Amino acid sequence: IAHMGSGAVTIDRSTIKGNYVGSSDGGGGIYMEILGSSSLGSMTIRQSAIIGNSAPFSGSGIESHGQLNILNSTVSGNTISSSWQNPSGAIALNGPADIAHSTITGNLAETASRAELILMGSVVAGGVAC
Repeated sequence: IAHMGSGAVTIDRSTIKGNYVGSSDGGGGIYMEILGSSSLGSMTIRQSAIIGNSAPFSGSGIESHGQLNILNSTVSGNTISSSWQNPSGAIALNGPADIAHSTITGNLAETASRAELILMGSVVAGGVAC
């Protein structure tokens, strides 16, 4: 799923599984980029699973360049497919993120953040950082 623009996007009760991005961009499962500088867009992922996706360098499950909210969801089994020295994880953040009551586990490189990350009632476990 790619969202490039402004405004809000909600993914609700969905499974994003087995996707691969072959370019240098990230976001094997979901990629969000805000175009223009007037305001940040946002994405909410609720009661969903982001599983088994791959990207060469960053954000194998999700790459976000805006406000990201993950609620009651699972991010698992996402992998970085290159041997790059600094992989940017299953969730690559370039904007603020709130993750609540979610599980992030079994990913190759869990998270990378250049922004504020708030975790509430969530589990982050079993990942491998290269």
